[in-house]
Amino acid sequence: PLKTSFLMTKIKIFISRELDQKSPFKKALSHVCVDIDDQSLIFFSSVEFKQVSSDWLFFYSKTGIQYFLSQGGSTIKKKIGTFGPSTADYFFRNTNQKVDFIGTGERHDVADKFEKTIGSEKVLFIVGQNSLRSVQKILKNDLHQEIIVYDNRPKTEFNISVPEIAVFTSPMAVNTYFNKYPDRHHLNIAIGNTTFKALEKTNSNNSIMSEEPTEKSLAYTVLSYLNNL
Repeated sequence: PLKTSFLMTKIKIFISRELDQKSPFKKALSHVCVDIDDQSLIFFSSVEFKQVSSDWLFFYSKTGIQYFLSQGGSTIKKKIGTFGPSTADYFFRNTNQKVDFIGTGERHDVADKFEKTIGSEKVLFIVGQNSLRSVQKILKNDLHQEIIVYDNRPKTEFNISVPEIAVFTSPMAVNTYFNKYPDRHHLNIAIGNTTFKALEKTNSNNSIMSEEPTEKSLAYTVLSYLNNL
C-alpha cells in the first residue's frame, strides 16, 4: 500500500508538458501532497503542408495529430498508426476513428512490428520540423513519405524553481532544461528510451524511466519513488 498520503511537506514536481484538467498525471497524483509545475519547454507553431497519397498515416505524438487536424489534414480511408498508446487515445478521442496500429513507444520495437504490419503499403509520417523521425530511420522501405505539420523549437525564456522530481516528456525538453540548469541534481523521470538517453548525457546521474510512455505510467513512477521516501 502507498504511504504517500502521509507526506506532510509538498513535493515539488516539474513536468515538461502543459497538463489539462483531465490529465492522467494530475489525476493519479491528486491524493498526494505535491506541487506540480507543468510547463512546456518547446515553442510550437503550425507549418502549412500539402497531404500526399498513402495507405497509412503514422503519428508520433499528440502534437502531430493536433496540427494535422487543425489544418485540414484528412484521415478518411486511411489506416492509422501511432508511436504509443497515449497518442492513439488522443487520436480516437478527437476523431472517433479506430487506430489500426498502436506502438509501445520504444522505437526499435515499434519499427519492427509496424514494418510487419504494413507489408508493402505506403506510409505518410506526420512530423515536426525537428522531430527525431526514429521509426522512419529504421524502416527499409524508401517509398514512405513525410509531411511537416509543425515547427518545434526550444524556448529561450522560462523559469523553473528547483524541483525534487523533474519529469521529462521529450529529448528536446531534457536538452533545453539542462542547458539552462546544468548543475541541478534531482530525480529525473523519462517518458521513454530516447528521453532517458538524453538524460544520460547530462551531468545529472539520478534518472529512471517509466514502464510505459504514458502520463499514467509517469505518475505511477512518481508514486513508487515517493512511497520509498
